Amino acid sequence: MNGIGRVLCVVAVLSLPGCIHPGAGISPLGRQATIHPIGGSPWKGELLAVSSDTVWLLTGDFVSALRSDAIDRVVIRRHDFDAQRTFKWMTIAGAATGVALMISCTTYKASPDADGGSGGCVGTIPFAVLTFLLPGSLFALSNHLSAHQRFAPRDTYRLLPYARFPQGLPDTIRMVSRVHARP
Repeated sequence: MNGIGRVLCVVAVLSLPGCIHPGAGISPLGRQATIHPIGGSPWKGELLAVSSDTVWLLTGDFVSALRSDAIDRVVIRRHDFDAQRTFKWMTIAGAATGVALMISCTTYKASPDADGGSGGCVGTIPFAVLTFLLPGSLFALSNHLSAHQRFAPRDTYRLLPYARFPQGLPDTIRMVSRVHARP
């Protein structure tokens, strides 16, 4: 393996941990959740707590208690880096690389070391953008698929790490807040 191949292998190995999406992580807030009730419109808010029969959601100024048997599914937003954002950053990186390559090419063509060939440095910008976007589409797909995680309503064990209060809703919130029980 030549020197360039070794460098590419090292870069690939070092970039692998960046592709792994962590679990729930540590946060004082719960993750954003969308609860899809059976036969109703979805509810969006912060996942506060989960018990064996209830899911607690903070929607605006209200704490809503939704019975698990009335929920079709719960969707948790894991991160904001979706496909659209990935394509945007790949386009920016490709365009910046293309401009840098075009400036380098133009500078070389103007130097006395050049062979006197004709220009053609402008084509480096679209080439660099495509070079970034083609493999970037795989990252965009990966980010899109990992941005949301779907759970069954009674899957409380797996929902707990995403709640603000994984140990259960404190009594102070139950007494102070206006709690709305949804069917």
